[in-house]
Amino acid sequence: MRFWLSAFLVGVLSILILYFLPWWSPMVLAFLFYFLFPLKGKQSFWSAGLGCGIAFLIVALYTDIQNESILSQKMAALFHLPSHWLLSVLTAFVGFITSGLGAWMAQLFRKVLLKPSL
Repeated sequence: MRFWLSAFLVGVLSILILYFLPWWSPMVLAFLFYFLFPLKGKQSFWSAGLGCGIAFLIVALYTDIQNESILSQKMAALFHLPSHWLLSVLTAFVGFITSGLGAWMAQLFRKVLLKPSL
């Protein structure tokens, strides 16, 4: 339950900040969120990745629909992609990896800082 709730919160917050800040800002958001509210094991990576990947996909599709796929078709041709929909999927993958690594980094940083002293 906590996995899906944190994925949802990171996704919603990522959608909100993507309109005002650069594309890499959800990584900072995921780092801060999972540093303050850690999950066990690999759950941080997957939760942040899913939440932000879906957020990137929503923002990409929303932007694509607004300009009637003109920009995405030109970008897909530039990258030699067979379809402009594949560009949206690759955008979601970039969001997944970026925020997943941010959450993973937070988990590792938390381990280093909160390590019991010998």
